[in-house]
Amino acid sequence: MMRCLFRVKENVQMLVSCLAVVLLVLMQVSSAESAVPLVDPPKNILLLYSSAPNPWTTEVFQGVRQELSDDRCNFFEEFMDAHWNSSPAYLHALKAVYAEKYLHTHFDAIIATENEALEFLLVNRDTLFPGVPVLFCGVEGYSPDMLGGRINFSGVTWDNEYERALQVARKLQPGARRVIVVADRSLSGRHALASFMTVAGRKHSDLQIELLQDVTAEQLALRLREAPPDSFVFLLSFWRDVSGRPVTLDMLSSFLQYSAVPVFDRMEWLVGRGAIGGLCVSGREQGKAVAALVHNVFEGAPVSAQSVAHHPAASYVFDLAGLEAFDISKDLLPKGSELLAPPEPVFELRHSLAVALGGGLSLAVFLTFWFAAANFRRAAVQRKLGKKQERFQQIIDETPAIICGVSPEGVTEFINPYGLKAIEYSKSEILGKDWWHTLYVGEKYTQVEKLFQDMGPEGVRGYEMALHTRSGAEKIISWTSMNILDSAGKIKEVIGYGDDVTARRQAEIALRQSEKRYHMLFDAAYDTLLVLHDGQIIECNQRAEEMFAAPREEILGRSPVDFSPRNQKEGASQREAERLIQEAVEGTSRVFYWRHMRANGEGFDAEVSLSSYELDDRQYVLAIVRDVTEARRLLEHGAQTEKMRSLTGLAAGMAHEINNPLGVIIQSVQNIERRLSPNLPANTRVASQIGMKLPVLQGYLDERGVLRMLEAIRQAGGRAASIVRGLLDFGKWESDNSVSCDVPLAVRNVVELIREDVELDELYGGKNVRFETDIDESQHCVPVSQSGFEQALQHLCRNAVQAMGELGKKQKIQPVLSLRSYVQDEVLVFEVEDSGPGVPEEDRKQIFEPFYTTAGSAGAERRTGLGLAVCYFILVQSFGGRLFVEDSTRGGAKFVIHLPLREGTVCPLNLAEESEA
Repeated sequence: MMRCLFRVKENVQMLVSCLAVVLLVLMQVSSAESAVPLVDPPKNILLLYSSAPNPWTTEVFQGVRQELSDDRCNFFEEFMDAHWNSSPAYLHALKAVYAEKYLHTHFDAIIATENEALEFLLVNRDTLFPGVPVLFCGVEGYSPDMLGGRINFSGVTWDNEYERALQVARKLQPGARRVIVVADRSLSGRHALASFMTVAGRKHSDLQIELLQDVTAEQLALRLREAPPDSFVFLLSFWRDVSGRPVTLDMLSSFLQYSAVPVFDRMEWLVGRGAIGGLCVSGREQGKAVAALVHNVFEGAPVSAQSVAHHPAASYVFDLAGLEAFDISKDLLPKGSELLAPPEPVFELRHSLAVALGGGLSLAVFLTFWFAAANFRRAAVQRKLGKKQERFQQIIDETPAIICGVSPEGVTEFINPYGLKAIEYSKSEILGKDWWHTLYVGEKYTQVEKLFQDMGPEGVRGYEMALHTRSGAEKIISWTSMNILDSAGKIKEVIGYGDDVTARRQAEIALRQSEKRYHMLFDAAYDTLLVLHDGQIIECNQRAEEMFAAPREEILGRSPVDFSPRNQKEGASQREAERLIQEAVEGTSRVFYWRHMRANGEGFDAEVSLSSYELDDRQYVLAIVRDVTEARRLLEHGAQTEKMRSLTGLAAGMAHEINNPLGVIIQSVQNIERRLSPNLPANTRVASQIGMKLPVLQGYLDERGVLRMLEAIRQAGGRAASIVRGLLDFGKWESDNSVSCDVPLAVRNVVELIREDVELDELYGGKNVRFETDIDESQHCVPVSQSGFEQALQHLCRNAVQAMGELGKKQKIQPVLSLRSYVQDEVLVFEVEDSGPGVPEEDRKQIFEPFYTTAGSAGAERRTGLGLAVCYFILVQSFGGRLFVEDSTRGGAKFVIHLPLREGTVCPLNLAEESEA
């Protein structure tokens, strides 16, 4: 017993000794640990990229790491892939994945790159990462309104400096008159396009803009290959085409490499892969700039104290081989430009990662599950596996998209509730059944065969297929899939994420049909239709090409002012037009008359209607332009006809009333001259009877100027008599439809009379006039009076010779008088065109009125101002034709006669033949 107690005591002593040693060791360890200084835990930073991995995201990350190299940081990267898919269902799925993935992770700062990531965090930050400061970079078109008053948001903006970029592009392409802008409808792309269009409209208004936005990838490639030589391409963004299909970097690069003209870019990572370069923004510099703000936050600076900084970080980068391919000299490059050798194909280094991270919701769910399982001990995973599965199942069940799993044999292994609702099957009707033959019946199955031809090991992305629901309805699903492989690399299961895009595609079809109808109506409109933005024409119909005598490419990008003379008839200037357009932009509709010009310099009168409308927060002006030249001419013609009709009766009455006293005056002057003549015996006899000598009386009258006065009275009476005869001519001409005029004969007669007119030759050099005739010799039967037509033509030719004679004396040039006739739309058109001074615009409304004359000093006393009035009466009143004046291509005036051709007239030649018979 004592031995036993001794052993127990001995064992206890040994145990105590051991415990003492252990305690001593622990105390030493504790002492050693207490001697080690405390170190702050590393900062957790989440980098949320809008896109899939690409050179831009790599550069941003490198810049961030470089700037924060002195800070202990753990970096987490997430690639939203929102350039390719930004549907509400997809963004909802991303939110659910991030919520689960980072449930137990606290971030000290979040860096958002580009507009999509910023927009996502503005909506979801307070739910996913409450209170975490967000710093952004690479955001296009930033304005404080974007943040909507959110706190703990700041960052750096970029400015592509499109004005400088366009200046360089036009310097390298001096003959370019058009820029082809490539942009998509992603959020970043829309902001970039708005900034570009603003700068181009204000600073490069003479440059025509062709926008390639709502096009397919094939249409983009074709347009770039067929780009005209007087253009260049400016690439903004093209991550997906109008059908929603994603465009990879390699695809975009191949499109650009086949462009017929230089492509200028804003990102240096496409330089040498289709783009020749330009003013490029550096992702590395953007990353460094935003990381500097993150560092300030870590140092204690509140985010609200850091205002959004402007950081362009742009530099000129060009591809040497690209410059040589388009024969562009390096000497034209801006000073300090960086020349790059052709880059190696590094785009696909992270391709598999892009697919793994952005492939679709199912892949994300799988990765989330794997991530969670890898960070817990096996025992903890065993205990919480059921709970995790419930969470994942909840995410799948609440996602508004089809999520399903299909075996290599086509057997449906699982599908979420939204998927069941979309295909209209119950679980029992689809699970365990052949997915492909159930939903893709008949001809639809060819899509399945093509799917497996196109699908690589990583699955598909944005792959659209049309399936039949249980009720027979057709739905278009955009599939993103992930292939689950076994250890041998064979497909074990296909996980599919399907977005129902039926409504979207139907809307697109309806939109295309609507646009087609719109363009048909737009182009079929009789009036010219112009769409204006920022004072520039951005759209026009076919009628505009006809009205302005210019192709569509030469109209777009210009201002309506460019198609107007410097000053209007009423004295208004081009600034008045700009004021009216601005008033329309501000909401005041305007209707007014305006003088426009065609591309060949020909002027015309137009009625212009301006009204504004708003589309996508942008203000546009619709201009309706109607050519009213002919209408105004007819209106003036009607007014002139009425005026002449009134003057006809007045002139005839006045002529008879004036003719009687005028005859007495002229006859009395003639009698006085006879009574004073010494050659008459009766005068000599009477003078002798009263004791007066006639020679003495003659001398007295001559000395006192009485004889000259009598001569003046006689000449004035003769001139008045000619005026009276002209007035009487108004009522003489009557249209005789039964007899016609031989036009070529009339022209020959008039030309001979003008050449032999002594008065015209003495006063105006009539014999120096060179006549040019282009007469339709077949027109022998025009239904007007031969003598009337010849008289009207003679007045027009005399008027032209007089006008050219006065100008010829000043400028010493040979006058040219052109006579031309042709038939157009059953109307004989006769033109009398001279090289004189022309008829001013303000005189044209009055030039056919009686007694109106623009004659100068030479021969003014012989003119009555009735010549053109008589012409008007004969040709318009009597013959039912038209007479108006236009500008001549020779610089003078062109009088145009329109005479209708009628059946039933008798030719003079035929009458002569019948009389001879």
